[in-house]
This record gives sequence, C-alpha cells and structure tokens, in this order.
Amino acid sequence: MPLVTYVPQENGDPIHTTCCGLKFSASEPVEVPNDAMVLQLIVEKKLHEPSGDIRSKAVEKNVPIIEILKKNPYFRVEGAPEPPKKQAGRPRTPQTADEYKGFAMAWFARTENHTALAQRWEAEASLREKLGVHDDGEIVSYLRPFFDARHFELRKAAA
Repeated sequence: MPLVTYVPQENGDPIHTTCCGLKFSASEPVEVPNDAMVLQLIVEKKLHEPSGDIRSKAVEKNVPIIEILKKNPYFRVEGAPEPPKKQAGRPRTPQTADEYKGFAMAWFARTENHTALAQRWEAEASLREKLGVHDDGEIVSYLRPFFDARHFELRKAAA
C-alpha cells in the first residue's frame, strides 16, 4: 500500500482534510490501498458517423484514489513523481472606476493595521487618478465612510 501525505500549500489551508473518503493530517503519511476506488465523471468522445461531428458524454467510472491523488498538488504519493505545483493567482488590478469601488472595499476588509490601511490609500492615489476616481468624486465619497470606519476600528484595536 502506498503512503500518501497531505501537504498544505498556503497559509490558511486546514491542518486536517478529507479527500475521497480518507482523512489526512498535514505531513502525516496515510496508507491508501491500491484497490481503493472512487466514482468520477469521465468524458468520453466519439465520432458521430452520419454527421462527422465529435460528440462527448460524461460517464461515471471507478478510478483508483491513488491516481487522483497523484495529480493533486496538495498530496505526495510515495514513489510517484511530484504533482504539478499549484499556480499562484495574480492580484487583479481594477480597470474601471466602478471596479475600483469593489477592489477598495475588499482590501479595506482584509487590512489588519490602521497604518497599513492609510499607507495603501496614499499609495493608490496614482491608480485612482488613472481610473478617473477623483478625491472630490462620487466613488471616493462612497468609499470614504467605509475607509474611515475601518481605520477607526483598527486604530482602536491597536490601542
């Protein structure tokens, strides 16, 4: 029976997880039987004779759990090559003034320090200007109470 180890990739990933009905704890190898199976939808493609079109249909099939875990970047299967690394996403920069509103609200909520909040607001002045989000405009008027409330809340928590 091969040993499979759960390897969290990012801060915030759980220490314990369940996959394919098996329980894993971070960095603790678990024996997974070679004959353990799970049902998965597999797409089958066939050539449709009269029209010449390729048609596809999803069919439930038993697939070995080991084969599934070999392709998952969160698991290491003993004796198997490394699975592909999980690709990090890129932060999405807003392209319009309306997108900036949601973008700013999200980082207000994520920021955990009043100084960092104020510094980021200042640092994004050129981005706001580029997007047409002016200090005396409607979007800043909308955002300012949320910014001020979050800044006050974080400053109070730090005191």
